[in-house]
Amino acid sequence: IENLKLNRNIQLFQQLNTSCIELKSQIQRELLHCLEHSIHHLMIVRLAIEHNFPHVIIPQNFGMAHSTLQYKQSCEA
Repeated sequence: IENLKLNRNIQLFQQLNTSCIELKSQIQRELLHCLEHSIHHLMIVRLAIEHNFPHVIIPQNFGMAHSTLQYKQSCEA
């Protein structure tokens, strides 16, 4: 990852039924999407833990997207 040119343009292809869609993107955008999607999955893990193991203490921000945390902070200001 350290050697990637993050702002390099790339083309993605997605097969939808019988059509193939071509999307233009950048490596940095795709990595950001992976990060955000991983955080989304951590929220699902959090919900499962809270439901099945209510005695387990989970950090308050665990599984929250950075944008959500920023929004919550702006509402408190």
